[in-house]
Formats: sequence, structure tokens, C-alpha cells
Amino acid sequence: LSTLLKHTENTFSIALAQVLEYCNQISALIKSTLLLFKTAHPIQDSALRQTLSNNITKAI
Repeated sequence: LSTLLKHTENTFSIALAQVLEYCNQISALIKSTLLLFKTAHPIQDSALRQTLSNNITKAI
């Protein structure tokens, strides 16, 4: 991310860096939510994580 930000003359690098930063923010939100879910529903946790992982991979 920091390498991309060094290339400020390249608009593609700037846009990609912004997208990656948003992905990092979303990831932090998802991680904290999954930790709460895991505590409340330990048995269903692995199934939910696998489903999320598959859908995130498809989205990318």
C-alpha cells in the first residue's frame, strides 16, 4: 500500500491504494463481527467463515 502511494503521479496506483485501504477497513469490521459470532455460536463459526471466504474470493 505504501509503495503504491509513492507513485502519486499514477492515477491507477492512487485508485488501487484507495480500494486496498477500504478493503482493510472492511476486513477490520468483519473480523470483529466474526469474533462476536464465534463467541455466541462456536459450532456454526467454521461454516460461516468458509461461506464468507468463498464469497469474498468470488467477489475479488
